[in-house]
Amino acid sequence: MALELARGGVVRRDRSGVILVLGILSLAVPALALPCGISAWVMGSRDMKAMRAGAVDPSGRQLTRAGVILGIVGTSLGTLFVLTMLTVLVVAWSMSETVN
Repeated sequence: MALELARGGVVRRDRSGVILVLGILSLAVPALALPCGISAWVMGSRDMKAMRAGAVDPSGRQLTRAGVILGIVGTSLGTLFVLTMLTVLVVAWSMSETVN
């Protein structure tokens, strides 16, 4: 859907709700941290840029910003989790090799 502007242009609706839900999921569900976090981060950044350019309805700016921040935090925590698990697996594997 699009909104009509006074100057005659068309602005598309923001995706702030979707972006916020993706950001929340990236924190709440560890298995979805990376895909949801990255999606929220990328979609939110694009929407914020389009809002500044006037191509997207700016009414959801705060929710979009919150979704982007949650997406960044979720992506960071998800990456840290994956790196920690890989480190644990490598250490466990190397210890099992030395025991045998």
